[in-house]
Amino acid sequence: MQVDGLYQRGKRINEKEAKAVVAEVVRRLTDEELSQHSIGVVTMNTEQQRLINDLLDRERVKNPALEPFFDEASPGHVFVRNLETVQGDERDVILISIGFGPTVPEAKTMSMNFGALNRKGGERRLNVLISRAAEEKMVFASFDPSLIDLTRTSAQAVHDLKHYLEFAQRGPKALGEAVSTVGGLHDYDSDFERAVADGLRRKGWTIHTQIGVSKFRIDLGVVHPDKPGAYLAGIECDGATYHSYLQREIEIE
Repeated sequence: MQVDGLYQRGKRINEKEAKAVVAEVVRRLTDEELSQHSIGVVTMNTEQQRLINDLLDRERVKNPALEPFFDEASPGHVFVRNLETVQGDERDVILISIGFGPTVPEAKTMSMNFGALNRKGGERRLNVLISRAAEEKMVFASFDPSLIDLTRTSAQAVHDLKHYLEFAQRGPKALGEAVSTVGGLHDYDSDFERAVADGLRRKGWTIHTQIGVSKFRIDLGVVHPDKPGAYLAGIECDGATYHSYLQREIEIE
């Protein structure tokens, strides 16, 4: 869910986003059917966690019927954790508050600082975060994923966050597009790869090149014709390093 919120850099909070998260928690807890599913809230920093807890406390004062859902003696009580303290906790539904984002209305750019995600191992923290839900995840963010400029950060977790937000926004199609942009259609490591790819294309297959997110990439991917973003097969060819070595051996002989 995209919220019209702003990140207050000095306080490290996003008030509108926090209020939207709390409103969703209350909506679910006051619905006879939805309240049967346990809820957890995860934030990207402790300040946003503290703000959401404070706002939930106010709602509990206004509506005492909410109180049983927060009883820590109950196995499925509502929790509010931050990115670094959520490990080990799981609920049916996880609401994620990104918090970070533009600091002024209608901004065309924003900071690439996402707290713990920018630090070493941030990608593992993100993986833990998005695997805490047994049934449903709902992401609250105050910006469109397009505002995450991958040319301005080398943090793997920030790259992963952008693709995850795109997936939340547009579904599996976004993941397929993210993978295909890593390499492309005509990014070859050798003439042999090009020949193999051209041959397969003549057979009617769609081929992507240099698939992956690190220096260790699959040379060619055969795209599944009925499942965008999925591959039927990966093909590894002898790379340019091997070919240059072979050429030197031929010249020596």
